[in-house]
Amino acid sequence: MKKHLIFLFLSLLVSTPMLFANGVAENATTSSLGYVTEDITDNKDQTITITVLSGQGKETLTTKTLTAETFALLTTKNQFSNDMKVRKGTFVELIKDNAGNLVTFNKLFQPANGQFFEMMKYGPEFSSHANIPGNMIASGWVLDKTANTVTLGDGNKFTENYSLAPDVQVYCIDSEKNTIVPATLDSLPVTKKIDGVYWKTADRQQAVVVFDTNYLNDAKAKVVQLFYITPQTVIPKDIMIAPDDMPNGSFFAENGGKSHAKPNTYPSYTSTEPFEIVPGKMYFVGDNEVAMYLFNTSKGLVLLDSGWPNSGYQYWRNIEKMGFNPRDIDYILLTHGHADHYGTTFELDRMIKNAGGNPIVYESYEDDKGYDIYGYPDIKGLIADQEVLQCIDKYYVNDTWMDFGNIRIYPTVTAGHTKRYALFYF
Repeated sequence: MKKHLIFLFLSLLVSTPMLFANGVAENATTSSLGYVTEDITDNKDQTITITVLSGQGKETLTTKTLTAETFALLTTKNQFSNDMKVRKGTFVELIKDNAGNLVTFNKLFQPANGQFFEMMKYGPEFSSHANIPGNMIASGWVLDKTANTVTLGDGNKFTENYSLAPDVQVYCIDSEKNTIVPATLDSLPVTKKIDGVYWKTADRQQAVVVFDTNYLNDAKAKVVQLFYITPQTVIPKDIMIAPDDMPNGSFFAENGGKSHAKPNTYPSYTSTEPFEIVPGKMYFVGDNEVAMYLFNTSKGLVLLDSGWPNSGYQYWRNIEKMGFNPRDIDYILLTHGHADHYGTTFELDRMIKNAGGNPIVYESYEDDKGYDIYGYPDIKGLIADQEVLQCIDKYYVNDTWMDFGNIRIYPTVTAGHTKRYALFYF
């Protein structure tokens, strides 16, 4: 649902021991990248069996016994789709112990129609350990390459150039045959331009890269592994249209996104530029369908909503362009229990926590738990996604000002859109 502003809103080597973002502490020694070839199997003994393609080839692995929280996080489906459950095409972090046994795994990102984008410095990354952030990961279309560099991006707003390690390992993943083979940089296809632009090109080459260090050393980071996927992703003709960059009234959002692209299906087509609303205090950092607002308060950075899943790279880029670091966000205020508004909460929350932060995530009690506090226990909460449920720290106190110093925010109940859609006065 589009929200409008009138100052009233509807709104690779690690040491031991290790504590992972999903809450599992084990004598784990390695984190590596894996491409899931089939839906995971959740076993009765609270373990999970997963088949992946990795630098070790094709592996079928079973985790150690997981906590109930981690098991639910990895196996519970989204109420609207399967997007939140690990399935074929998902890239995961494989976390193994000294003997090479799988301790657990973390979902890094899932492709939307064969495409997924991720910045080097922000977004999914390997788990932190001993207060040291994990190594970075990036993904996108292969836009260019040299003997020493590779350029990834979305062909629109997102383009980054990376240095390659002299001994970079290159792998080709065949997503149809479920095979992986060692390859070379020479064999890596590059997405071509037509008439000088990418949006006219149907065939796109997707790749994922792993770096040799974390975001604290991003200026010196080099790619040590590169995975490219065949067959190439083919973009439908009906959305091969020049991006318009409009945050409101975009033709990509016409007819509820059915005419062209929605952010959850083709995120690269729906990005837009951020802009300042109130000087020094309030910024638009969303895309051209869902509004996200960043507040610079005297008590820290406050983000209203977290946007679509698969579009996080756009939001982190927009926040940085406004002069802020996404890892510095102190509060995440979610308006309601729809995935286009909470879709990247888990990604952002984990990224901040991997860096040593601890953001406070707010949601409405009614969308989470239901109406039992009003004497209607039969009206259950809306949110089923473990990713956001496990992030929620506090519930709004309705009709009471939240005091952030130089900015105050007043949440109140609004009926109709969800069980308790949050309306905010600023």
